[in-house]
Amino acid sequence: MRRVRTILLLSIGLLRAQQVHLMDGVNSVENGVFVNYRTLLEPATAGGTVPRLSGGVITARQSIHRYVEVGELAFGYDLSVRPVQSGRDIEIRIGPLTLTPEEMARFSQKNLRMAPLAKYPSVTTVRSGSTIEVEILRHSGTGQRVFDLLTLTVEPTRMASNWGLRLVAPVAMAGKLTAKFPATLSGDLVTVQVPEMGVLTVGVHALRGRGYQRVGEVDGSVMRVRWAGTEIEVTSTENVVPGGGKWTLYGRLTSKNGGSELQLGISDL
Repeated sequence: MRRVRTILLLSIGLLRAQQVHLMDGVNSVENGVFVNYRTLLEPATAGGTVPRLSGGVITARQSIHRYVEVGELAFGYDLSVRPVQSGRDIEIRIGPLTLTPEEMARFSQKNLRMAPLAKYPSVTTVRSGSTIEVEILRHSGTGQRVFDLLTLTVEPTRMASNWGLRLVAPVAMAGKLTAKFPATLSGDLVTVQVPEMGVLTVGVHALRGRGYQRVGEVDGSVMRVRWAGTEIEVTSTENVVPGGGKWTLYGRLTSKNGGSELQLGISDL
């Protein structure tokens, strides 16, 4: 049977205008549904400007908190999904971002005002492989908008992909220390062993309950981390997050004697 791809528009209309690809990635939740998203800006030339924004994803059990920061405002939504009909269909619930101001301050390291989305759909069921659109923000004067395109699929566990990071021939610097890795490191989390500090484990997941906190950002091919006054920069020859864009980094420190050398590694969730 031929599979039909369905596009559900959760905002009014879809402007046929030039678009700018801001960022993308893949996330999985514990019930086996995978969410592949692309964040787009359209129209690209409205007012001649592109908004400066950063994005984040905070994973919780069987749900995703998606947010975008623009200045002192935070826009976002909660997404929960579950397979039905033996995995052929997916039930989707999209609602207001439920992070508290205290949680946002923790992850953003600044006080943000929460800005609601224009509207939320009722519970929707789509076929696995379908794509839906969620408008995140719209400029009232120019009509320029930022939106997510979410493609949802049910896949076998062995195919899991979790917003992975990819460092191609990375070079890490921390003060006077430098480390080079001639190959490619790919995984959910990057580890940086820092002498006299320990091992920092970082990724674009904000893993609540595991002690992760905001430690820096990814900007294209550069990953910057700050911890207890120490600044670490890791440069890749390609985008760290597939699709590029600016992303919040979350991390935690495992204290131990790290020897005298700066070292890079990779870890899975």
